[in-house]
Amino acid sequence: MASPFARPSYEILSPRLIIRTATELDTEAFHKLLTTPENFPHESPEKDLTPEKLRTRIGGFGESTARGQNAWVVFCLRETGELIGHGGYNTFELVEPGQFLGYKSGSSTHSGPEKPMTDLGIMIDHRHWRKGYGLEILCALIEYARGLGCELFRTETGDDNEPWKALMQAAGLGGCKGRGPASYDEKLEVWNWKFDVDQWEQTKKDLEADGKWPL
Repeated sequence: MASPFARPSYEILSPRLIIRTATELDTEAFHKLLTTPENFPHESPEKDLTPEKLRTRIGGFGESTARGQNAWVVFCLRETGELIGHGGYNTFELVEPGQFLGYKSGSSTHSGPEKPMTDLGIMIDHRHWRKGYGLEILCALIEYARGLGCELFRTETGDDNEPWKALMQAAGLGGCKGRGPASYDEKLEVWNWKFDVDQWEQTKKDLEADGKWPL
């Protein structure tokens, strides 16, 4: 059976952004994004990344998206087309809800059949920080994934990434914060936020009530 997340490419529209699968035409702008030190305040930019290597990587993004394995995307301004960031869905997996959530209080999801989960990531050019794009992208990614059938969500970050922690708090997900091994390296302990569709629906209602819903 084909994955419900498998498709040739992704395109998600939000009020100010186009969130889409990268193409070869993005290589130059994408390369600049990934090699600008100011965009990586908590780590160093990737070394020895050439446009040719990135072009090959972009092709790989398309292949894994077509398989429904993940969906890495770029974020572009609708008004100008400028590429201002990248991220997306790092994985699509089936997980047991109770074990995944650690039986967090307030969740209506209990042990039972495995359900689709995705892990979200966002990186934005430093020139566009503090403009509300992070919350807009986060909400757009979650809403789109819900439409594809995702029921569980996760984000992770290191100790030094205060802006990401602030974004999760601003999104109303502070109560979902936990700590544990990174999904990509069990030897590394990170902050994580895990939540289900019911928790997200309440978060959405709260943002709407406060006039902060960005979509």
